[in-house]
Amino acid sequence: MASKLEIKARELDDQETSTLDSAIKISQKTGINPGTAIMYIFAKRNGFGSRTEYNKHFAKRNGFGSYTEYREHLASERQKLSEYKNLAKLIKDRLKEVGQNQSWLASEIGVTRQCVSYYLQAKDFPGEEKLKTISQVLNIPYGKIEEAMAS
Repeated sequence: MASKLEIKARELDDQETSTLDSAIKISQKTGINPGTAIMYIFAKRNGFGSRTEYNKHFAKRNGFGSYTEYREHLASERQKLSEYKNLAKLIKDRLKEVGQNQSWLASEIGVTRQCVSYYLQAKDFPGEEKLKTISQVLNIPYGKIEEAMAS
């Protein structure tokens, strides 16, 4: 059985729209992340049966043994970026101040505990909507989050 993503992608692909426009429409209709939709579209347009097949091909083409190895490499590179470190510190400090933990924050912002762990280790960066939600949940002025990311 085809997923909502596959059905929407097929419909939109037939309509000669740009990849970004298609991804945005898929995202709006299915609720998935636009980045996921773009990867799915690229995979299909390049003859891959799934996004997973495309990811494996992409990782190998870029000199990695697996897609997991590639993702770990990206995470280690992100940890070197000051905006990731600054945001991680801001969130960690605020969690301590309010006496809460990663699991609590994950449940409040609608992500997994592992996702929050990645934010706090500066391995990943929340999107703008999640940043706004984190700002509200932890009662951090959004300007302070923007400051942390800019310095």
